[in-house]
Amino acid sequence: MTPLLTLTTKWRGSVKRSALWAFLWAAPRPVHKAVPIAPALKILQHGSRLAKYFWSLVPILPGRDKNYQDYLFDYDVCYHDTPVKNIEDLNHLALLAKRDLKKITCPLLVVKAGQDQSVHPDAPKWIILQSSSVEKKLLVLPNSPHVCTLGAERQLLFRKVAAFLRD
Repeated sequence: MTPLLTLTTKWRGSVKRSALWAFLWAAPRPVHKAVPIAPALKILQHGSRLAKYFWSLVPILPGRDKNYQDYLFDYDVCYHDTPVKNIEDLNHLALLAKRDLKKITCPLLVVKAGQDQSVHPDAPKWIILQSSSVEKKLLVLPNSPHVCTLGAERQLLFRKVAAFLRD
């Protein structure tokens, strides 16, 4: 068994999707530990459910300016604009992941970004309640945006994840 960690890559939309893939991977397989970072099981924007109807008419949503202190903007190549088709795909992955939460029995460290404008603030707590894991921890980063691996509390995040995977 190996640890399963949500990874951040330069692929558009990957941060949200990778947390969902962590759940989909951990449910049916023997995983030692899982660390979903800012998992998007519930999207904050309610209009995201309409993406499947509008992605062909409005293919790209323009990005917003970010004004976070101590944020590594040079590495944030994912969120300038959002392809609407990716939102539809994300909603589908979230549905699949929600169905399998009860099957997850490995230890979990769920990371919640306190300044997340993408994921509903109750999603991490809901994950903790719905999974069947005996060992569940919630790490709240109150000053971090959705991409908390680039935010001001990234060093704390890295230390906590490393300690969780080591123990």
